[in-house]
Amino acid sequence: AEQGHALDRFHAEDLQYGAERMVTAGYEASAGYYRKPDGSAYAEGDTWVQPQLAATLRIIAEGGPRAFYEGPLAQTLAEGVAAAGGIWKAEDLAAYGAKERPPIVFDYREHQIVTMPPPSAGGVVLRQLLAASESLHLERHAWRSVPEVHLFVEAMRRTYADRNLLLGDPDFVTLPMEELLDTRYVAKRMADIDPDHATPSDQVGAGLPVRSESEQTTHFSVVDGDGSAVSNTYTLNLGFGAKFVVPDTGVLLNNEMDDFSVKPGTANIFGLVQGEPNKIEPGKRMLSSMTPTIVVRDGQLRAVVGTPGGPTITTTVATVIRGMIEHDLRIDEAVASPRVHHQWKPDQIWTEERLDPQTEAGLQAKGHEIRKRSGMGHANCIEVDPKTRGFRAVADVSRDGGAAVAF
Repeated sequence: AEQGHALDRFHAEDLQYGAERMVTAGYEASAGYYRKPDGSAYAEGDTWVQPQLAATLRIIAEGGPRAFYEGPLAQTLAEGVAAAGGIWKAEDLAAYGAKERPPIVFDYREHQIVTMPPPSAGGVVLRQLLAASESLHLERHAWRSVPEVHLFVEAMRRTYADRNLLLGDPDFVTLPMEELLDTRYVAKRMADIDPDHATPSDQVGAGLPVRSESEQTTHFSVVDGDGSAVSNTYTLNLGFGAKFVVPDTGVLLNNEMDDFSVKPGTANIFGLVQGEPNKIEPGKRMLSSMTPTIVVRDGQLRAVVGTPGGPTITTTVATVIRGMIEHDLRIDEAVASPRVHHQWKPDQIWTEERLDPQTEAGLQAKGHEIRKRSGMGHANCIEVDPKTRGFRAVADVSRDGGAAVAF
């Protein structure tokens, strides 16, 4: 931020897009943070410097995390939001704190999966998808063949019904975690899948009684020489979040409120139709799809997996893990595999354009509606070779703006 960095084509175009969206949203001053001092757009090769953000980061570096939530910086943030018509108060920032929760840990085909618990839905959905792949014996079908994709999509349909209707912040709602993570429950949920026909989503509800997410997320995976691993996913929600930069701070605000069920039963920006457990309440944390995951075998690190992608995050992570473990693909091969996604509603499969046209036609013959997309997610993963213990890192080639680095 302080010294700047050279922009590649992807990020130069992204800054121009963000500035235009900010102007459209009525935040002309915020757009100035993403343009040159003379108001022109950045181009590939230009150096982008963010002095105000650098000053903010220095305050946090010297004062620790609480310097963001308390003191002069917090007051500046609250006043800047209030001046723009927002309802933040300094007391709201002071009351906030990150929560540590035990991860979801489960076994899958001789591996141990360590992933994120609620209020992210990612871990629950990942557990159900991988358990479904075992109960449906997806390993018997060729990778990305019509039968394999059809059965996997039908599993997605059912797991996302549970996700959208049953999950929320565990500090506010009682979650049936024991049942949702039970392989017997998952097998029962999958028992009515028709291998030859798509099940209409209107005929699929939650598997338990119902009790009263853009692609602008970022993920990084890190492994050090001692084998310690970090899988980290964080998000603004949509591209450039709320389109508002707090004056004098360089801080771009998110629009994560859309991840709540603003009106239960009504779709959010991602088309997710969610329920009462994820309604807005003071102090509550919204349901997300983030699925940072670590894969272990025999006590040794096997892989670090994660991706951005809104509601497609978890299906992408499940696809990468299944490719590695079920079909013995290298991590780069698993990441490069064409992806599909179904989230219960809307009742359609999102497919990447690289999916084989014959597979697509076979899915349509089974009654699936197809919606093509240029790409889903941006997986950034690391695999540890079980024999040599060497690392293989991969940044998703389906989208620009990422890199794999070893040193």
